[in-house]
Amino acid sequence: MPLPNYKDRNSLFMYSIFIFFIFIGPSISLGPLKMYHFSVGVILAVAFFSCLKFMHVAKEELLSFLLLLAFLSVLFIKHLAFDTIDSRYFLYVFYFFVTYFVFTFSRQALHRLGLERVAEIIIFVSYLNFAVAFVELLLGVSIFGLNPLNGDFQNASSLWGNVNSNAICLLFSSVAVYYSGKKGHYFYLTILLIAYCLAIHSKLALMATLGQMCFLLMANSNKARVYFLIFSVIASTIGVVFLSNHLESLIEAVSRAWHFLANTQELKSVVESGSLESIAVRAYALSEMIKIVNDFGLLDFMFGVGFGIINISFYNEVWMKTVSHFPTHFFYMEMLIYSGLSFFIFYFLQFKILSGRFALKYVLILSPSLLSIISVSSAVYFTPYYFFLALIVYLSTVNSKRDFSQA
Repeated sequence: MPLPNYKDRNSLFMYSIFIFFIFIGPSISLGPLKMYHFSVGVILAVAFFSCLKFMHVAKEELLSFLLLLAFLSVLFIKHLAFDTIDSRYFLYVFYFFVTYFVFTFSRQALHRLGLERVAEIIIFVSYLNFAVAFVELLLGVSIFGLNPLNGDFQNASSLWGNVNSNAICLLFSSVAVYYSGKKGHYFYLTILLIAYCLAIHSKLALMATLGQMCFLLMANSNKARVYFLIFSVIASTIGVVFLSNHLESLIEAVSRAWHFLANTQELKSVVESGSLESIAVRAYALSEMIKIVNDFGLLDFMFGVGFGIINISFYNEVWMKTVSHFPTHFFYMEMLIYSGLSFFIFYFLQFKILSGRFALKYVLILSPSLLSIISVSSAVYFTPYYFFLALIVYLSTVNSKRDFSQA
């Protein structure tokens, strides 16, 4: 589906709104989805009007859509045969369908509007996002949701409904700005993001932000690679010296942690008491997922056990309620359980179809950002992640054409 040149103002406006809602759409609470339905409405409206205006479909895009239908059909047959289909199954298939369109439309927007034009949109959204987030933290109130932020700043933020998720969203948008060539803005945004992560005590987002900055610097500077190598040698030496004096206690701590993780009932009792709330609940969710995967057969590893099938539930004495379908906080294992290795094969084939080759180097360079998504609840509908996949495909396609023209 070819898109218009960015000089077409109507089309520029339409795709600007689309990209805007990828990064800032869920900004007003609407149940647990944080305005996700409204974002979906905008995205589908863009898709509908695009289809009305442009009837031609490129071969690659047709193959991409046929692969989607084949993927969902095979999963449906397997899951139907093993009786794992219910209403939540179709809800999560809907999430998957929407994120696929976010992926394909993001790629088209990048191709037709160009990185520079897309960067202008994301830069505006990012600074706006930061402005609202910091004002919220200063006031201690969620501006749109009108809910007081709690002491740890973990919930009730207007942007993405969760400040940790917002930090990951800002990480994705800032790195997208870097790859658009606006490197100055990237470093300004990164400084703001580091300050934001420190303010909300988001350790994983902070590590991912710093790690991503190191990876980007090393990818583009021989001097940075030398400095990193020297630092790694020094840090490794200090680590070996330190660990050699504490090796026995370290092994014992790892052994106890693994025992605790494997003992689901013992872990559940800690979760229900409300002690170590954040750590314990995530550990319990991980132990439940490990228990599911341990029972996998070959077909389960290939095609999963069904979308939406995970039901992590417990009674929390502090919250004074039973929690059902608790977010798993581990996107990649979540997708392994839902659709097996076929999910990752599906996107590998999408990369091959749409870019002509597998963009492995971009996956490696962007690994801190891609791994940061494990902190995001129910990331099966985390749309900035799929914009990022489209960015990788776009970069791979552009560089592939450049290499071909220079050959």
